[in-house]
Amino acid sequence: MITLAILVGFFVVLTPTVVLSLRGTPGRVRTASDLMGRMQALDLAAFRNLMDVQEEAYLRRSLPPGDYRQVQRARLMAASAYLRRAAANAAVLLRLGEAARDSSDAAIALAGRTLSEHALQLRIQSLMALVQIHVAWAWPGASLELAGVTEGYEQVAGSAMRLGRLQEPARASAVLSVF
Repeated sequence: MITLAILVGFFVVLTPTVVLSLRGTPGRVRTASDLMGRMQALDLAAFRNLMDVQEEAYLRRSLPPGDYRQVQRARLMAASAYLRRAAANAAVLLRLGEAARDSSDAAIALAGRTLSEHALQLRIQSLMALVQIHVAWAWPGASLELAGVTEGYEQVAGSAMRLGRLQEPARASAVLSVF
């Protein structure tokens, strides 16, 4: 009986923590123009290079084992920074999508739902990839498959751009330059 009470207590404490970590920090993001100053720069090409399996194999072949582990750990820490940025951006875009879902304009509401779904998927992928990165940091020989994060980021960016064009067609190019 005590074990059940402990498990229920753990679940009650853990559930809000998981929900909050998936949604991100609260903040007011109602339209695409609210993204200015909230999005963090993310060089997707550089992130892809860090996670390139062929590049990793080349480094493994070319460097002595000790040097390879040191270089790989540095690459993993850099990838970790990219993943934190992707997760943070996904949280901001999730807020934008949630706000747009309530629009009286059906096209904006649909674009908001789509953005919310894509942003939540990216946030989950990014946070799970961070776990993989930290495991791989402890064991540099572990292989990683993080291509889904870059594809997810492109999908979220596309969804956000569609919503931005619907919400603010006159300012869309300036607002969407954050991607």
